Amino acid sequence: MELTPTIFNIFMKPFEKKALHKRRSELISQVHGNVLEIGAGTGVNFNYYRNEKISELTIVDIKFNNIIKNHSLNKSIDINFIEGNAEKLPFEDNTFDSVVSTLIYCSVDNPDIVLSEVFRVLKPGGRVYFIEHVLPEQVHYRKLLNTLNGAWKMIGKCNVNRETLKLIEKANFKVVDFEMFGKACFIFIKGIGVK
Repeated sequence: MELTPTIFNIFMKPFEKKALHKRRSELISQVHGNVLEIGAGTGVNFNYYRNEKISELTIVDIKFNNIIKNHSLNKSIDINFIEGNAEKLPFEDNTFDSVVSTLIYCSVDNPDIVLSEVFRVLKPGGRVYFIEHVLPEQVHYRKLLNTLNGAWKMIGKCNVNRETLKLIEKANFKVVDFEMFGKACFIFIKGIGVK
């Protein structure tokens, strides 16, 4: 059973209001140049882009729903919508100045491959802007989330027990402007990885 875009937005609303809105605003407002966003979902990041900083915006996702297709950002900037898999991005090496990926690496099958593709398509000095939920450091919460992960994945295709910061660093990004936030099982990271 997969969450519909509308149900996903309702489920995420408390997290957006309390923790993610401010961080998305801080992060996405820095994005510039030729931009790629992978896994845009319902287009929540669209609310934070600064049009004057973006020369081109390309979105790659498995499929696009009406929420994102009808978003108001489509009226102010030309967006290239490309249906595809982030594990094999259809772009030349060193194409993009910025890659945006928020709450993505928990749901892809092979985050290592996706991150290597992100690294490949970024220009030297390019940046990946990320927000992800991650496995907490506390042992009892780690055990709980590792136990719940199988059942939770059936609901939303989301792995609640990934250590995404380690994966980003392993993909050769230098992580800057890093922040960890949240409580108990709901721990998030926000940062920028530089190629």
